[in-house]
Amino acid sequence: MKENERKQGSGKLHILLIDDHAFFHVGVSAFLEQVDGLAVVGSARSPREAFDVLEREPVDFALVDISLGRADGLELVKQIVPRWPRVRVIMLSMHGERNYAERALRAGARGYVMKSEPPEVLVEAIRRIEAGGVYLSDRLQSEIASRFFHHDPTGSGSPVEQLTDRELSVFRMLGEGRTSREISECLHVGFKTVQTYRERIKTKLGIGSANELVQQAVLHVQAEAAGSPHPSVEPSHRTEPDRPPGESPTERDDEQ
Repeated sequence: MKENERKQGSGKLHILLIDDHAFFHVGVSAFLEQVDGLAVVGSARSPREAFDVLEREPVDFALVDISLGRADGLELVKQIVPRWPRVRVIMLSMHGERNYAERALRAGARGYVMKSEPPEVLVEAIRRIEAGGVYLSDRLQSEIASRFFHHDPTGSGSPVEQLTDRELSVFRMLGEGRTSREISECLHVGFKTVQTYRERIKTKLGIGSANELVQQAVLHVQAEAAGSPHPSVEPSHRTEPDRPPGESPTERDDEQ
């Protein structure tokens, strides 16, 4: 069935929820089902489940959590958009907008909504995107406009902004308490690849040791959860101080 025919038949926009928290599914589904013109047609807790729903259900909007347990929401957006181009993606997150919202838009999302916002904001985002726009908070829109006005399109508020999408995902997962092997499973990359990302992050952020990398990642995640607009990293310029003689970085970092 064609998209216009489907909408005329149901009169509603079809929503897919992609989040690994059952409480989120129950609460958001109950709220959206009460909104005129919206219908939740599926829920998924992993990329595989999301793909299954997208294959069998006509979906207008996918609401994707940036943290999906053993997967990465940002990478999932990059897979959904080219494969199902008619699906508009809104990224949901507890992480601060500054480091993630623009990355989400570059990945193909049409909006970014903080989970701490009232549920009405999510409806506003859906309506605005359905009308052909994109959704970012007023604060972030003003910040982006200010940066371009001052000829600073990339921003310079935090060294974390230097990280690539994949490096930032690794940094965030370290801050959430995951080991390198767990991160490699989540991102579907080799263990040595994760170690390479860790070394690149340390270099870009001026971090001297594996232990400090984890500490700074934890502080960064905590700052974002607390709503800090510019979570920062304090470079130490120290060299690796805590590795026993003869032990390789891979052996040591596997424990982190």
